[in-house]
This record gives sequence, structure tokens and C-alpha cells, in this order.
Amino acid sequence: MRSVLGKDALVGLSTHSSEQVVRADATDASYLAIGPAFATGTKLDADPVVGLSGVTRVRALTEKPLVAIGGITFETAQSVLRCGSRFDCGDLKPLTLVEVLPLWLKRARDFLALFK
Repeated sequence: MRSVLGKDALVGLSTHSSEQVVRADATDASYLAIGPAFATGTKLDADPVVGLSGVTRVRALTEKPLVAIGGITFETAQSVLRCGSRFDCGDLKPLTLVEVLPLWLKRARDFLALFK
């Protein structure tokens, strides 16, 4: 990927186990993803859940930025942050913006407050 995107591009690798994190850490990836952190309905063929303990365990295996993926909701986001990870917000999307706009705006403000 680096040969196509260049040395300054952000390139991530998805992992699903401690062994994969160790192998990915030896690459020139900019960051690593680990998951699924929780059960997710967005992928029919999702890998086994690693859980918060898995996120915490692999955090110690790499100095690279770590992104937790899979099944993360507003309610679980803080627990993921406590594990030393960031997260993919893919599971936070609403079904229709019109139906949830007031709640979505409040959730967005609350979500951003996690980083203060």
C-alpha cells in the first residue's frame, strides 16, 4: 500500500488476535485495529468477539495507535477508551436521520465531551 499511497498516508491493519497484532506491529502500518470488541450486527461473518480484555491485552503488544472495532455503541465507548484504544464509530449510525435528529445531536455533543 505504501508504494501506491506514499510514505505519509495513514494505513491501518485490522487484527483479530494477539498473534495478528504482533505480526501487524512489525509492518509499516500507521495504526492497528482490533476487534470485534463486542458482538456486531453489521457483519454477518464477523470474527469471534475479543472483548474489552482482548483490547486491553493487545494494547500492551504495540506502541502504534490502536483502534477498537465492532459493536461499539455510545454506551460502550467509554469502556473502550479506558482500555487505551480509540474506536470506529461505524455501529453508531442511525437508521434515518429524520427520525433521530434530536437524539443524534445530543449524542454527538455527549460523544465529543468524552474527549475533553
